[in-house]
Amino acid sequence: TCHGPDGDGVKQGEKMLAPALSKNPLFKTSRVDLLAKVLLKGESGPIAGVTYGEGFMPPWEAAYSDDQMASVLNYIGERWHGWRKPVATGEKIAAVRTQFATKSTPWTSEEIHAALRPQKP
Repeated sequence: TCHGPDGDGVKQGEKMLAPALSKNPLFKTSRVDLLAKVLLKGESGPIAGVTYGEGFMPPWEAAYSDDQMASVLNYIGERWHGWRKPVATGEKIAAVRTQFATKSTPWTSEEIHAALRPQKP
């Protein structure tokens, strides 16, 4: 509904409701931990300077099982990002779910993308 059947997002008025999954750089990294954080807890704020829809993605942790979330991530990765085999597993999602069980707010885009920047020694 938000990202569109083609993964290119859905236009809402003058702006996009959500970013394009087909162009999401997190899938290029195959970082299941970061993708799981967003699915479980949601994401808020501008992404790369762009505000989408209402400005946040809702958390899905109460709506879907770990295996269902892994299936969604694998579908997106295989469909639009060239994953040759499933990368996400229910076990990987469960580990992130447990690690951040007490987090009660969505991640900011900055928090998620900071993990992609090289760390200084």
